[in-house]
Amino acid sequence: MFVTGTLGDSQAGYHILTSGKKYKDEAYFVKRHQMPTPRIEFAKGLQHINRLSLNDISDGLANEAREIAEASQVTINLLEDAIPISPSFSQFPSTLQHQWKLLGGEDFELLGTVSKDDWPLVKETALKTNTLISRIGNVVINETNKQSEVYLLGNTEKSILKNEGYIHLK
Repeated sequence: MFVTGTLGDSQAGYHILTSGKKYKDEAYFVKRHQMPTPRIEFAKGLQHINRLSLNDISDGLANEAREIAEASQVTINLLEDAIPISPSFSQFPSTLQHQWKLLGGEDFELLGTVSKDDWPLVKETALKTNTLISRIGNVVINETNKQSEVYLLGNTEKSILKNEGYIHLK
């Protein structure tokens, strides 16, 4: 399981625009909110991979991971510390950082799964398209009749990552 770019930047930009407070790298975060850059060239570069799933993170990592898990009937384990964030993201309160990188949307980064054998092709495509990619977890094929689930693995705990991002037509 991998993602492109950094997560939570758009929500940080929205926060800056609506809070009236001053923050480091304001222009970067505001631009990520107002003008996200979809990873079109990166996605096109992966079209030759047979076993690949991609989902844009427009509704939050939790939502998108759940969509992949349910559609593929798998369990997904996400490593919280592996989720990439921008260098100055740490200036925001930790509760907001946690919420924004997991539930915040509008980053328009990509969440994907690929077999171990094809991971080098993903890295090669990322290099060719100047795209930051990060491995953030793994996919486990479910046993018969086992429900699809998404888990968040923190320092010493494992918890179900609830579907709390934006849900269309809710």
